[in-house]
Amino acid sequence: MKTAFNMIIYYLVATFLGLIVAAGIYMLCCDLTLLVAGEKLNFFNWDFFVRGLFVAFPLTVSVVLGFTIFYGIRHRENHFFRLGAYIFLCALTWFCLVPVCFNLQKSYEDKKTENNQKKLLSSGFFRPEAGGVFYFSRVEENGKSNGLFIDLSGITGEAGSIVRFFDSSVEELYDGKYSDTLIRDVVKLPLVLLVPLQVYSTLIENARSAWNSGWLSWISFLSFVLALCSVISFQYTSGWRLINALSVMFVAGVVCLVNYSFYKGFIFKNLRISWNEHLLAVEPGEKMNFIQKIFENSEPLLVAINLFLFAFILVSGILLFIFKYKNKKEAEQ
Repeated sequence: MKTAFNMIIYYLVATFLGLIVAAGIYMLCCDLTLLVAGEKLNFFNWDFFVRGLFVAFPLTVSVVLGFTIFYGIRHRENHFFRLGAYIFLCALTWFCLVPVCFNLQKSYEDKKTENNQKKLLSSGFFRPEAGGVFYFSRVEENGKSNGLFIDLSGITGEAGSIVRFFDSSVEELYDGKYSDTLIRDVVKLPLVLLVPLQVYSTLIENARSAWNSGWLSWISFLSFVLALCSVISFQYTSGWRLINALSVMFVAGVVCLVNYSFYKGFIFKNLRISWNEHLLAVEPGEKMNFIQKIFENSEPLLVAINLFLFAFILVSGILLFIFKYKNKKEAEQ
């Protein structure tokens, strides 16, 4: 009982601290999109920090739930109390906290009318872009600029040529996510970080869309949560704690990648298209309209995949635990 209570306290404290850190990192990343070479970084931005809280919350609580599994791997007493605490925390997270987060985020964005404006580029720097290099000798407050463009790829008709421009709009010369391409090139994320962020971005956008589409869509998305939370069954598959932790992480990664691949159309793309065409071709009727409403607001194929993953993970984990327990008993005899 004490271990289960400690898990809940650990969940609350770790979520709070992790959320503050994650929101701070998000704020810093957003600050960098407004930074231009030669200017000081304005670190604290309340709007970015609040948005970071909303963006990072589902990821933070998911990671913390994973750490509660690791906590159970480390402290092996009171199995049923810990399992009950884990189920309670999963239900609290995805039936209450995450939906509340989505609602608060929507409310905040609806009330927020001012947007953070990009800053004008600074003069005196060489900026590689569009197959060449830009050099701004002057940038006015109205966005007009003078400078040179060194053609490195022949985009102007002759590679190596130098083209002068006057009173040209900076936005016309370059318009991207970052205010300054020099900052963009410096802070470019490595692939090992970019891929997990893309996976998370896709999953959380579909989660938010499912919640905004109604309870049927949200229940459909929760099939992914069910499969993801079932990785706890792998916490006792081996006598080595490290292998158990790695098994939990690996299985959780597989669940996330399967759902990400489905949403991106990497798997079952043709089957989804044929399903939607069949659904539109069905004759209308009172009963059929209800069925169409269910299927139009959910992904029945993805639900089936996630339920299969849930059953497979759960059964596999239990069988591996029984196999380990049997071998342990035989070794003791």
